[in-house]
Amino acid sequence: DEQDIRKMGGLKESMPITYYTFLIGTLALCGFPLTAGYFSKEAIIMSSWYVDGSNPVFWALAIAGAGMTGFYAFRIFFYAFFGTCRTAEAHPHESPTIMTYPLLILAFFAIFAGFGAPLAHSFLAPVFGNVIPEHHTNVALEIVAVGVALSGIIVAAIFYGEGGKTEEKSDGLKQLLAPIQDVLFRKYYIDELYDVLIVQPVKKTGEFM
Repeated sequence: DEQDIRKMGGLKESMPITYYTFLIGTLALCGFPLTAGYFSKEAIIMSSWYVDGSNPVFWALAIAGAGMTGFYAFRIFFYAFFGTCRTAEAHPHESPTIMTYPLLILAFFAIFAGFGAPLAHSFLAPVFGNVIPEHHTNVALEIVAVGVALSGIIVAAIFYGEGGKTEEKSDGLKQLLAPIQDVLFRKYYIDELYDVLIVQPVKKTGEFM
């Protein structure tokens, strides 16, 4: 049915299975502790600090990415599932079982798959060899990574926790980040650049011919 997220809202009650599986997947995407995403993201962030030839800048960029992920992932979550539906034409309902069953399976692995990483390493070793980097543990760095991701989630909750109803807050954020928002909204002006460099010259050439 409706695919435009701008028309959604308040789906928590009408789509409970999708709500909870989406929440689990979003937490995993943000690298929430003990989810599958935590083990993979933590390994990447630790490697960016410890791997040979590493640079603190790479680690800082990875940390910034963790915070941005927490914000944008939960922005979508709050926007779609909280507040009220934004169009009278929509009739929200749970997906059929052909979609909800795969969601449940994916949610299960999003929670527990990380604990099977050693088995996966052993299984793939005969094919890929011993290419898995040494795993490093640094509690302080892990706390920073998780804290930044949680900070992104908290910021998303502040601005969108009511399903986007706090318009004055989001408008203030838009004004603050207006230049960045414009660049991102226009996809780095790739379409405009393509039109100027390719489309318009081709059209002019066609008119001339």
